Amino acid sequence: MPFEYKPQDRYQAPVDPKRCRAAVFDGIRSHQCRNRAKEDGWCRVHHPDVERKRREESDRRHAAQETVRAFPFKKARIIEDTLKNLLATFGDALCVLPPGAYKADAVAALERARDDLRPVAPDLAACVNEVLK
Repeated sequence: MPFEYKPQDRYQAPVDPKRCRAAVFDGIRSHQCRNRAKEDGWCRVHHPDVERKRREESDRRHAAQETVRAFPFKKARIIEDTLKNLLATFGDALCVLPPGAYKADAVAALERARDDLRPVAPDLAACVNEVLK
């Protein structure tokens, strides 16, 4: 909700009912918005409904930017968690087993890891796919 203009002392201009009710700050003092009042005493810039829509749009854009900005960290976290789970589950057994000698639980875990990695790290998913062959 915009601030409504109210003269603070005798040197400020009185409220003009033909102009917008919003208080505009010039860095030192506030003055009444110079735009003509259109709807409910507010101009099209300072009307509370317009400001609410503008704030919602800004919040939506900000959330989208945060999602894009956070994606590399999220991707790294998914890769790190998947690799930690693989190492915790199998440890050195992955290096010792000869090709084709995987147990059923090892194959299932590798397939889950491949599916987790595919959206964020296709190259790592391809490596896991090669191990599964």
